[in-house]
Amino acid sequence: KALQVGVLHIERCDISHFDQNGIDVELSGSAAVDVIDTVSRDNGLSGFYAKTSSGKVAVTIDRSRFEDNTTGVLAGDGSSISVKDSSASINSIGFSARGDYSAQTLNISNSTASNNGSAGILSGGGTANSGVRITGVSIFGNGVGLAVGAHGSIASFGNNYNSDGGSPTAHPSPQ
Repeated sequence: KALQVGVLHIERCDISHFDQNGIDVELSGSAAVDVIDTVSRDNGLSGFYAKTSSGKVAVTIDRSRFEDNTTGVLAGDGSSISVKDSSASINSIGFSARGDYSAQTLNISNSTASNNGSAGILSGGGTANSGVRITGVSIFGNGVGLAVGAHGSIASFGNNYNSDGGSPTAHPSPQ
């Protein structure tokens, strides 16, 4: 569990069998986190979880897998997470943005949400605004592909493949 960091790099790691979150970033200030070529699986809660009580935690996840967790990747209060070339599979929820005190953003590109029991991608459900943006994402084999709760939004750039239902709340034009 990371409680105080300025910059954190997690590269080429296999993280598994934690009772709580596999990668757990819970800060009281701003930070930058990079997760590259990493697998986080078989954890009791999230494969990756980030939040901060003040400032912003900026996260980049690249070429990583999140498997058999409660939630694969969870963007919590004050986090801005960008996921690229990664997958969230065999979780209850694949990718999620949810918070109660400050807004969070989850950007997912060229990635896969598959075989998750409840939802491939979930935005909202807390009391703070939660935003998810997706481009080039494959969503299949989930309970529902796209799910939006209270204070949530999902923006799709239109080049995603969703075989599991659910709809984005916005369709911005690519630029």
